[in-house]
Amino acid sequence: MEDGPGPNVSAPLLAAAAAAATDLIHIQMVFREPPTVRRSVFAFLLLVYALTLAGNSLLCLAIARDRRLHKPMHLLVAALALTDLVENTNALPRTMYDLVGDSPRISAPWCIAKMFAYHVSFRVHGYILAAMAADRYLAVCRPLAYRGAASNAVALRALAFAVALAAAQSLGNVAIAVNLDLCKPRSLITSTCDFLALRVLSCNHVALGQAYTYAMSVAGIALPLGAIAAFYALVLHECRKPALRRGRNKALRTCGTHLVVAAIYFGAILATFASGAGGGTPSSAASPELSVSLQSLQFVLPPVLNPIVYGLRTAEVKESLVRFLRSRVRPAKPLAPLQEDTRIG
Repeated sequence: MEDGPGPNVSAPLLAAAAAAATDLIHIQMVFREPPTVRRSVFAFLLLVYALTLAGNSLLCLAIARDRRLHKPMHLLVAALALTDLVENTNALPRTMYDLVGDSPRISAPWCIAKMFAYHVSFRVHGYILAAMAADRYLAVCRPLAYRGAASNAVALRALAFAVALAAAQSLGNVAIAVNLDLCKPRSLITSTCDFLALRVLSCNHVALGQAYTYAMSVAGIALPLGAIAAFYALVLHECRKPALRRGRNKALRTCGTHLVVAAIYFGAILATFASGAGGGTPSSAASPELSVSLQSLQFVLPPVLNPIVYGLRTAEVKESLVRFLRSRVRPAKPLAPLQEDTRIG
């Protein structure tokens, strides 16, 4: 009679072997033990997801309903809110399910589909922030040319180009990932599906895939960040000139709001790379719990904080949100019928 598994064979390895036999990838979820920690983390993620849905949905509704907010900058804010919703929905519901499920596993095709959505939303987010910086540069430094150069049509074309570019770049990641031979035990400790995570399960030579992934990371992070830095360097240079006109002061206030949002986004990315996620797996220098937590900041912090920042720091958006909420709680009184004006002259 054959001996069963020895006492030193861990549960994750057994789960990985079972996953390999069924074309599934076992996700070694952290924070599952003890059960009290699992429930606390689940409640926290559920709260974050609910706040993200509520905040970004309200922001989009306020901008869509108020014609005074149908301006290029506010259209970009609404697009950023939609991107946050996609990014957060792609990550958190599945994470919460795996956290409380009996056996957290995901099929390779579904993992690659999530990877595509992650890469598209991640890159679109950075490109929108760069477009916002360009809008603020024109508003402050080229106010006379702003109305012609920055229109709603231009903003919509820029958004369409950003989505198309991000999708084209992400399809390259998908093409590389689908050709991986996942021959090793299918077990990962990660908060996202990504080529850099899947490569540890592959027997293929992945040098070309790694080079492409890092190049696209530069395109999705360094280029938008460089564009934002360049535009705001020009804005700061403009601020050194004699007193700005009143209209420019209003544009400058929105610059501060945008800089806060950009700092949150790129700060979360920096934390992700600091955790070792730039290599696709948690850093060996840190505990898995700390590494996965830092990796998750990228799709947790910006989506939940962005609507709060724009709602509190942008007067027009704040007023529109207040009017919208009041109309839901206390319906507006019907307008009195117009009376004919008989005055002459």
